[in-house]
Amino acid sequence: MAVTRLLPAPAPPSICIQKNPENSRLPPHLAQTLRPRLAGRSPGWGTLPAAEGSRPLRAPPPRPPEPFAGPPLPSSRLPFSSLRAPKMQRRFCTLLLLASQCMGSAAGLFPFGEPDFSYKRSNCKPIPAPMLLCRGIEYQSMRLPNLLGHETVQEVLEQASTWIPLVQKQCHPDTRKFLCSLFAPVCIDDLDEIIQPCHSLCEEVKESCAPVMSAFGFPWPDMLDCSRFPKDNDLCIPLASSDHILPVTREAPKVCDACKNKNEDDNDIVENLCKNDFALKIKVKEIAYINGDTKITPETKSKTIYKLNGLTERDLRKIVLWLKGGLQCTCDEMNDINVPYLVMGQKQAGELVITSLKRWQKGQRAFKRFSRSIRKLQC
Repeated sequence: MAVTRLLPAPAPPSICIQKNPENSRLPPHLAQTLRPRLAGRSPGWGTLPAAEGSRPLRAPPPRPPEPFAGPPLPSSRLPFSSLRAPKMQRRFCTLLLLASQCMGSAAGLFPFGEPDFSYKRSNCKPIPAPMLLCRGIEYQSMRLPNLLGHETVQEVLEQASTWIPLVQKQCHPDTRKFLCSLFAPVCIDDLDEIIQPCHSLCEEVKESCAPVMSAFGFPWPDMLDCSRFPKDNDLCIPLASSDHILPVTREAPKVCDACKNKNEDDNDIVENLCKNDFALKIKVKEIAYINGDTKITPETKSKTIYKLNGLTERDLRKIVLWLKGGLQCTCDEMNDINVPYLVMGQKQAGELVITSLKRWQKGQRAFKRFSRSIRKLQC
């Protein structure tokens, strides 16, 4: 399963709709939020669970929501899981490797086709534990198909994981709430109406995150056109009030062991090489995230081989390098994948695992001495 980089998961956002399986009640602020929106609607189509001491809310009769207008977008998959280095995608991969991350999805990269908002009977599924994007959110059941047309839990897992960098950017406190309202919309028994994010929620997240995306050449995707979401006086997930916004905590991100700055000189680098099975000077062609690990595919014509144990040059034609646990740590060394890198590592269970990764800077004295020393090296 392909996923993107993950820094320490942010604190669970304050979600206005909550399904508690133990007492089937919603938090008090939900009743306060939704009661005016349900005023005047016909009762008799099921009761929303209410908070203690409050009158039950009545859900509206089922009606299909307005479908998204506009032409379908290309159905290319996983905007983050397999970004290629050339052109704008190369530049945006750089962003994904920073401690500050953001969502990247232009129309050509957006992984979903036209969503199906036609009326369908509720199909509530538990939010899966591996769904890091919405882990710890205040409700436990999600609706399938979701608002992006995903019909299976596996598809949701594959696609939702690629948007974690947007949350890690912390460009808005409600970013995760907004994304989860699309990927894992709340599912309430006896309520067939799809609960979408409110127009204001989309606008606020867009205002905060779109400039970051634009700086890397990616416009706000048409799929998230805020005009397609209902106004705030309708039944929808609203922007959190200031009373329910948790303070944003910025934990120091964990640095990947292979990327830690050890202030090594040329002798240390040569000594480190002798402890490893391979040493390569590479340029990055592609970066992907699979099962929490970072998969790095080098450009085949830009490799310089300094050491190989148990591998031939023929094996290197389709070489793949792995940074274990790369989704849970940062690697500032790779904040510019347009430059070459010196990577060293070991062969583990048939995989080439990176133990040291350094940016190769032209003219840097240590690397010049390393290049000279490596020719006469005897480990």
